[in-house]
Amino acid sequence: MERFAFINHPVDIDDLRRLYPLAGYFPHILIKQMSKYSPPFKSSELIIKLNEGNCARGWMVTCPLTESQITGISRKLVLKRIIEAGKAARKLGAEIIGLGGFIPAALGPGELIVGDGSQHRITFGHTYNLLAALEGAKLAAATRGYDPDRITVAVVGASRCAGSICAAILARDVKNLILAGDNIAQLRQMTNTILYDTGLPVKIGTDIQQVLGVSDLVLIDASFTGPEIRPDDFKTGAIICFIRGTGVSLKDVVSLRALQNMASIRNDLIIIDGGLVEVPGTKGVSEQWGLPAGIVYPWMAETLIMALGKNGYCTIAASPLSVKKVDALKKVAKSYGFQVTGYWEVRDGIIAVKLPVSSRAGEGYPERCIG
Repeated sequence: MERFAFINHPVDIDDLRRLYPLAGYFPHILIKQMSKYSPPFKSSELIIKLNEGNCARGWMVTCPLTESQITGISRKLVLKRIIEAGKAARKLGAEIIGLGGFIPAALGPGELIVGDGSQHRITFGHTYNLLAALEGAKLAAATRGYDPDRITVAVVGASRCAGSICAAILARDVKNLILAGDNIAQLRQMTNTILYDTGLPVKIGTDIQQVLGVSDLVLIDASFTGPEIRPDDFKTGAIICFIRGTGVSLKDVVSLRALQNMASIRNDLIIIDGGLVEVPGTKGVSEQWGLPAGIVYPWMAETLIMALGKNGYCTIAASPLSVKKVDALKKVAKSYGFQVTGYWEVRDGIIAVKLPVSSRAGEGYPERCIG
């Protein structure tokens, strides 16, 4: 077993007050200024015990910058705080570091956060984020009674990394699949590959608005830069799931939030902002971040899998995001009892937990503003 650290940041000032109670004694405006110049801090020490044979020790390290600060202040200062958080995690003894929230987008590809040439392994959790988003979208479709054999599914940005992987995986489960993107030649190659691998004939959509108007389930790669997508483009009753994989920038994240907020005014749509994972033995982790007990973010679950020791996923964890990597993670996650049981749903600028198949389904769900 290897020691791990989760590095995350508060959503807003109220979230920071929850994570650091002493901040509650200061006015909002002062905390906002102080958080920009405050060093990262250890929120808690964690012991994750899945069963008698699988136990991992780690720490929660908080970078005090909020979402609006990460997207609004200078990148130099943001990177400085993230690097400090990485060094703090290393000093605590973490061998594997998981990064969450807006941190992966702020860093960009290939940034080194420890800064001393050490061999510490770092994960952005992209693989489990993608898998959980797919599984969460399927759960949402099931809550509406949608039959995978009858609905039309579209992947927008299918020529991007995360979009292409989603398309390949979805082709195993659905009968009507449309691919849309900005590289038609690549989409044609993908349809040929999918036909060979699964026997499913896949359509290519060149008019994004037309594709959205006929699709019951839409998965959008957050790095897609095609024509502007408007709330009125979506079919009545559609489910829209945004996928954040590699190559997603802070600009993409800001655009994504704006689109989510606009689309969420339509009460007939389900807007999903990623899936949630139920993991045994993680009650303390969940409650610290305002989640139901036993529920964690996908990037946290991926960090734990890497920390639990040698398994089928750890051998390819450093490889690029791929269908093979997603399949390996899913298999190992199942062996540890990890399960995607819910998702974040956006509605009128509020993001709330939905757990349709969790053991905690029916309880009050946490929610927060994302405007």
